[in-house]
Amino acid sequence: MEASSQFWLATRQHLILSNGNLGKDIRDYVREVTNKNKYNLVTVYFNLPRDVLVKRIEETNKDTAIFITSKNWSQVFNNQEAYAVLPPDKDTSYYFEINDPSEADKVLSSITQLIAD
Repeated sequence: MEASSQFWLATRQHLILSNGNLGKDIRDYVREVTNKNKYNLVTVYFNLPRDVLVKRIEETNKDTAIFITSKNWSQVFNNQEAYAVLPPDKDTSYYFEINDPSEADKVLSSITQLIAD
């Protein structure tokens, strides 16, 4: 993982990690690297009700060809639930929590403003 962090440190660009980083160990590693290199760390916690997530999974048309071990999105969700350590620490430069899908645009706007500053 150290080699990949060197790449994004060298770009001097904003980095957006689009994966869930649900495990505490990877979140701690990302926090350590960002602190060491004086980057801001933005955490967005999608604290949506389980029934909302399950409904989205049931209705998704997202391709499953990317899977190596999982067979479907429900299996991915169940696996994530098994190892997720939630909620994430609020000890980041910026912390946002989305409790309802309607809050996403407001948080996105706030993050866009942070990047623009």
